[in-house]
Amino acid sequence: MDGSVKTNIVEDLLAEIRKLHTAKSILTPPRGGIMDASGVALIDDMTRQERSLKREYVLQRHVTPDGQPRQIKPPTGTINGWSTRMEGKKRIKAKTYDMLIDKLFEIYSDGCLDMSFRNVFEMALQRKEELCSENTATKYRADYKRFISDDFGKKLICDMTADEIRTYGTELVKSRDLKKEAFRAFKSVLNLTFEFAVSKGYVNLNPVTRMQNQDFYRICQKQFKSAEQKAMSPQQIEAITKEVRRRMDNPVKYGPCYTCGYMFIFASLTGMRAGEISALRWTDITDERIHIHAQQLKKGNTMEFEYVPWTKNERRIPKGGRYFPMTEKIRALLKELREAQERAGINSEWVFANPDGSWVLADTCYEKFLYRICKSLGYSITNNHAIRMYFNSYVLIPKGIDVTNRAKLLGHSVEVNLKNYSFADYDYCEIAQRALDDDEGTPWGPPNVLSFETKKLRKSL
Repeated sequence: MDGSVKTNIVEDLLAEIRKLHTAKSILTPPRGGIMDASGVALIDDMTRQERSLKREYVLQRHVTPDGQPRQIKPPTGTINGWSTRMEGKKRIKAKTYDMLIDKLFEIYSDGCLDMSFRNVFEMALQRKEELCSENTATKYRADYKRFISDDFGKKLICDMTADEIRTYGTELVKSRDLKKEAFRAFKSVLNLTFEFAVSKGYVNLNPVTRMQNQDFYRICQKQFKSAEQKAMSPQQIEAITKEVRRRMDNPVKYGPCYTCGYMFIFASLTGMRAGEISALRWTDITDERIHIHAQQLKKGNTMEFEYVPWTKNERRIPKGGRYFPMTEKIRALLKELREAQERAGINSEWVFANPDGSWVLADTCYEKFLYRICKSLGYSITNNHAIRMYFNSYVLIPKGIDVTNRAKLLGHSVEVNLKNYSFADYDYCEIAQRALDDDEGTPWGPPNVLSFETKKLRKSL
């Protein structure tokens, strides 16, 4: 039999078994419930059909690599019960033939008859992992654990209604005081699961489509942090730098090369991401510029890290990265770092290295250092992202660097820079008033006039 034809037969059998199993789950009354004789007869008939299909399914799958049926042995004088051998000569045994079939079915179907929300989510995520990154899959698992209760996870997906899901979502938002981002993460878990269930025929419709975000946003946490509240201030940067320098002056306690301190100062001068700083090699640095084209990335839900040749905004597709100019302050800092590494006997390809020459882990070393030093100074903002925001709004903007070039230097889009990194200009009314009252032109410079003349026209002038 052709392999593709046999595959289709097996899939069709599995689909029919699943339909019968789901229908039985719907018809079977809850524990302690009562069913009339006709209902009992119907379930008995469905059970017989399901068992017959299971046998056929197992016999289609339980074959040798060359397609020959594997032997199923009845009880003998030496073997108590029915038995068979799997690939690798592992023996499977059971008291009865049907019990052996059930065991084999569980092995070959990989538990596909468990129609609980939890199990369907696991199957959906398994398929999703074929297309998404490890980090995305890890986030889905974390969100499931965060938002889905044990009772909700045990519910049969075919029994779940839109009203039931809406009630659960409402109670979740209220009891956890969720923000909009958290609610959307919860809804993503639901959508992933139900869209998979629809594609497999477990349910006919995705009830999550009836959950309108705006209805839930009204009860979500309304607290909003402005960009100023998320960014480090120049005074904080100055205070942390002063503390870092104080520690550098104490090599007995903090070592001859205080690497994490140098990473902080470097971040405040470049606005680079923590993972980009850790992945920076000396070969990426020239007299004119710094080539930022890689990052240190955590492998899924493990404590392992890898070097990847793309930055966050390149989304797993290397596009050459970006460049940052070599300023006098950066040049002086790197020269000082080189000298400190020589005194400490550090010889490494990485710009920021441990005493043994290995790269510094951004997540478990640098970010923790940043958290501890900020907490020791009484600051609530403790992450490297706050340094990026500081660099954009307290360094680049006051120096008159336009938003396009700010976005290029920091490695994101213009929209992201304006929305998430740039402080609001609260003086816009006053500036507009001065401009409107001035009949001779705007007070802040030449007007932004776009020229639409063609190249051909310019040559003719």
